[in-house]
Amino acid sequence: MILYFSLFPLAPHFDMPSWGSAKEITISRNGMETMLSPEMKTMFTTIFWEMEPTRIPSVNDTPTDIDNYYYVHFISDEEDIRFYIYQMRDSYYMEFPYVGIYETNEYAYETVSQFFIFS
Repeated sequence: MILYFSLFPLAPHFDMPSWGSAKEITISRNGMETMLSPEMKTMFTTIFWEMEPTRIPSVNDTPTDIDNYYYVHFISDEEDIRFYIYQMRDSYYMEFPYVGIYETNEYAYETVSQFFIFS
């Protein structure tokens, strides 16, 4: 058991950014990109970002073996954060390339989806 935990450590703790400081938030899917308006950015900041670290490593620029995912790019004066959010089987994940993969909730996934559709 100790060997397993050593070989497959949990993803590191990661705090979501201070969304209120966002200069720009874009969401992309299948080559289409939308930039959130100031009103949408304000609403986007209210998403409850529940993230539990997994033991699944992130070793690529984009998720592998996942066809449908959203790419979120957050830019502020202090931070430049990129992540993917997707559903795999009955679970939802947020993947930060080369950092880690975190399990999230359906609400976060569906909210990102709605922002992409209605922006």
